[in-house]
Amino acid sequence: MRHFLLLVSAILFWPSLVLCQEQLTIPGTGDSQILLRILAESFSNSHSGIKVHIPDSIGSSGGIRAVDCGKALIARVARPLKDREKAMGFNNRIFAYSPVVIIAHPDIGKLESLTSQEIIGIFSGRISRWEELGGHPGPILVANREPGDSSRTHLEQHLPDFAAIKKPAGEIIYSTPETLATVEKFANTIGYCPLSMAIQYRVKVLHLNGIDPTHPSYPVSTPLGLAWKIAPHGVARDFLEYLSTPEARSIIKKNGAIPAL
Repeated sequence: MRHFLLLVSAILFWPSLVLCQEQLTIPGTGDSQILLRILAESFSNSHSGIKVHIPDSIGSSGGIRAVDCGKALIARVARPLKDREKAMGFNNRIFAYSPVVIIAHPDIGKLESLTSQEIIGIFSGRISRWEELGGHPGPILVANREPGDSSRTHLEQHLPDFAAIKKPAGEIIYSTPETLATVEKFANTIGYCPLSMAIQYRVKVLHLNGIDPTHPSYPVSTPLGLAWKIAPHGVARDFLEYLSTPEARSIIKKNGAIPAL
């Protein structure tokens, strides 16, 4: 009987232990998904009883909607706030910048760099085979992103001819993790995404006009930020403050991004 009572007490007490753990969920863009998971794990390791959950991507706008309807306190975003979002009372803070890189399946051969015009040629469909660029023989399969995607937007800003493509080649992929999984899985595929995501996958990161994405002169990057309506407090405030610590800055650098705080 004594053992039975102890068991019942443990069962009744266990939910209270779970409830004692504070949890902060941050929905939003896939561009910072992996980086924030690494940062969240480090934060939780040094903050006993606190769990920061970074769910799969629903896009920057999806994260904003989740905060607006009260399902989350802060959202992951990879673009500046829109005017209507500012009018709704949203604020944001950029914690890092990640180079936007062209990625390809590793089987393309010794090709290490693409020029701006070669990129335009590929994504417009004018260049359709890897051997035209010095790679292994094979068709170029294009994984593009939807209009408004942060990486696509920054490429269009840096490469005006990219924005002028009326009928892009290939297929549209609707999230950064899915883009990376597609390029990693299918031979001859090319796409683009933030470097902070790419280094976690088996893909080839190409230079742009001969410039390594890790070099300070690399011209294309996307902002990784967090957005909110109600001033962050409690765990949300603590996590935001953590992102500017030396430990967090070191993690950001190791994962292909540039600290902004």
